[in-house]
Amino acid sequence: MTQNHVVSVIIPTYNRAHFLAEAINSVLEQTYKNYEIIVIDDGSTDGTSEIVKQFGNKIRYFYQENRGPSAARNTGIKNAIGDLVAFIDSDDVWLPEKLSLQVKLFDMNHRVGMVSSAFFSCDSNLNVNRVIKDDRLTNKKYILKKLFIRNIFPTPTVLVKRECFEKVGLFNESYGFAEDWEMWVRIGLEYDLAYVKTPLCRCRRHNSSITYQKQEENFNDWMKVIKENFKRGIGRDGKICHNILLRKAMSWYYMNVSYHYSCEFDIRNEMKYLIKSLVEWPFLVDKKYILTAILSKLVGQKTYSRIKSLFNNVKVKL
Repeated sequence: MTQNHVVSVIIPTYNRAHFLAEAINSVLEQTYKNYEIIVIDDGSTDGTSEIVKQFGNKIRYFYQENRGPSAARNTGIKNAIGDLVAFIDSDDVWLPEKLSLQVKLFDMNHRVGMVSSAFFSCDSNLNVNRVIKDDRLTNKKYILKKLFIRNIFPTPTVLVKRECFEKVGLFNESYGFAEDWEMWVRIGLEYDLAYVKTPLCRCRRHNSSITYQKQEENFNDWMKVIKENFKRGIGRDGKICHNILLRKAMSWYYMNVSYHYSCEFDIRNEMKYLIKSLVEWPFLVDKKYILTAILSKLVGQKTYSRIKSLFNNVKVKL
């Protein structure tokens, strides 16, 4: 395939020296070779710069005081030279065909502003837990409907046309969470969105990630982004962004808040937000989670955890 597009690969990082080399190597192993790698060190104190030095002139390195992921990505965008921009979090990795499969979609449809893909959800050791994909993500209207409900595109899966940021602006640095989701909605209202059904990334899910460290603040930002998305969407296209989608978005939000409280053994708040989720849109809540929440309410969360552990030991999942 031709490699006329220059891809600027931006890696924001904060105290992830133990993962960073894996992320960089996954970019260096891409079959598509016309790229630059930009590492934005967002105030790390763990020797991140020493890891970057091992790669010599293959990396463009920028250090800044800690300002969060939005500011780090914005610094990368401002210093990028490519006409396409990709992001990879420093604790995730790409599969070798990631860029090559996505780049060609921009040539197939010049209205496309962003391409995403299916991905593997992994544990801290990159062992695959499950594949996250949706074969129905084939047209802009369907994608936007899904995107107004929740963030269906993790940042490492996307490849964005540089001009998108010139048209819709940079990441909102006031958000410490869901800032990527808010950006994808902005882009989706202006450009076509494309999707590769093949999983192209391995995304870590672990308790030391930013997502898990600041749950209360994250939920506040999540709610703000929901309101902002719908304010923007209703103003642009009332046929796509309507009240039913808002209820679904709120249902998804409340279900996740409920799950957070279940992990904290706070049964009262777990049930409170589960009920809120069901009231907003009962068909969105996972049936298995409803049964789990009810059982934990009946027997107590700690007793339920012991029962679940016992059954898991004999390879039976509740």
